[in-house]
Amino acid sequence: MNATVHSNSTEQSLIASARGVLIAGVCTLVLAIVMGAASNAPPFAESELNPGFQSTNAILWFELAHNEAEVRALLTPAQPDANLRAALDTLNYYDFPFMFAYGFLLLAMMCFARDLLRQRGAAMFSSMVFFTTGLVLIPMVISGDIMENLQLLKLTRYEAAQSIPFETILNLEIFTRMKWGTIFLACAHLGVSYLALGLASSETRTSAWARAPFLVLGLLFLIAVVPGTIALVSLERRALLEIATLVMIVAWLGVLVHAGTHVFRRTGRLS
Repeated sequence: MNATVHSNSTEQSLIASARGVLIAGVCTLVLAIVMGAASNAPPFAESELNPGFQSTNAILWFELAHNEAEVRALLTPAQPDANLRAALDTLNYYDFPFMFAYGFLLLAMMCFARDLLRQRGAAMFSSMVFFTTGLVLIPMVISGDIMENLQLLKLTRYEAAQSIPFETILNLEIFTRMKWGTIFLACAHLGVSYLALGLASSETRTSAWARAPFLVLGLLFLIAVVPGTIALVSLERRALLEIATLVMIVAWLGVLVHAGTHVFRRTGRLS
């Protein structure tokens, strides 16, 4: 009987954490759509200062700006009459609620992975110690994003004739790398968790087809970390952040689908 009660308790916790992923995921997606629609950011004028970037959306390159010349270049819109600065400010203001939404999503995904690992008996990767190593990253992600946004909002205030203080750009570099660095550490944490899920499922004789989604998600998270880390440490490879972000988004959507499937299978509904 105790085993049955424990099993039911574990399953209820798993459903609750899966619903947390759904709630946080929907909030993140809605805010991302609202941000894009509200800012309607015009493209910036491409130059030799942003080699390798496939998108002319200024925000990623703005975050990675290294000097005053780069800031000046990407604040110059492709169309002279476009108000790129106002669009970037709008995007950064909306980013304040967005950062809490995706921060909650990271937390929810970690809780969901932990509960899945517990259900499969993977003691090491469902332990409080391993979970806490991921948990401490969330406030660092949000803090870094807040400080990054404040620097970006400062930079758009400088007119063409004004000199931009070196400290402002240096602070931007520090806080951008703090934010993205801890995001990629969180992805590494999730990647290890999902790979452990795939391996734990093999020990319980789960079919290869059933293990494959865990292994694929784990690899996606870890793959995102590689170009993302290179982009943060190499000035010449900063454009790799686009690839890392795309792979990471696919992994996040994969977890969202997985969580929704789990809830629907157990309860017959998504809420």
